[in-house]
Amino acid sequence: MKKVFVILAFLLVVGSDLALLGFEINSFAFILIAVGFLLLLAEFHFPGFGAFGIAGMFFLIMGSVLLIPTSPPKITTSEELNGDILLATIIPPIFFGIFFGFALIKSIQIRMKESIFKSLVGSEALAIDDISGKKYGYVKIQGEYWRANSNEKIKSGEKVKILEKRGHILLVGKNINHLS
Repeated sequence: MKKVFVILAFLLVVGSDLALLGFEINSFAFILIAVGFLLLLAEFHFPGFGAFGIAGMFFLIMGSVLLIPTSPPKITTSEELNGDILLATIIPPIFFGIFFGFALIKSIQIRMKESIFKSLVGSEALAIDDISGKKYGYVKIQGEYWRANSNEKIKSGEKVKILEKRGHILLVGKNINHLS
């Protein structure tokens, strides 16, 4: 919570400094930016479906766009200073937008990715160890070693079929299709 107040205080200081230089500051833009930061913080603390993050990015971008001076300042400043202020107003939101957009896309891709555990049942694996009802062993499936058990006696090197997944242990059986 302390971070939120630090960010808001920073925005107020920046806004007051720009106002003292004679620039017209759109207070609504600062409110939008503050709300955007709050929404992004809410997304980080209470992850959901990304709605807070998307809304936060929208508010940050809209607030940043509204900060761009549209009329000349009331006092004269050099063209170089005006250009620097314009760049300082536009570039950070673009980088933040790219960063958070990339993070949002990656988090959506991870959430949409199907779990490997669902695809294990019914797959074919290779028995690394001898496996029987009382003796656990390992099978190799899709390049990974899994601890396995079976109701049948399975020798090392045999092809097996994954019947069930119980916690971190796979229940396997002889691969009937492979034997015929």
